[in-house]
Amino acid sequence: MALHSLLLRAMKKLCEKIQSIGLSVFNELGAGFDENVHQLGIGIELRAAKIKYLRETNIEIFYKKHPDLQQLSLEIVYHETFQIQF
Repeated sequence: MALHSLLLRAMKKLCEKIQSIGLSVFNELGAGFDENVHQLGIGIELRAAKIKYLRETNIEIFYKKHPDLQQLSLEIVYHETFQIQF
């Protein structure tokens, strides 16, 4: 099997796990809480699932090696690959 196909399969599996965690936290807490409460719940579940993540972080966007094109604030970044905005 091609490496590309294996990577896509792994990414899909990770994405499905993250979605499952998000739904689980929402189902447990319900609606009406501040997003910070949901972020903390997701953090607990991500650590339990051994999924690396960063919370409340900034990334720099570069264009042709020119730094500081823009700074983007992300609420949660998973495995340095996915980002989630609440």
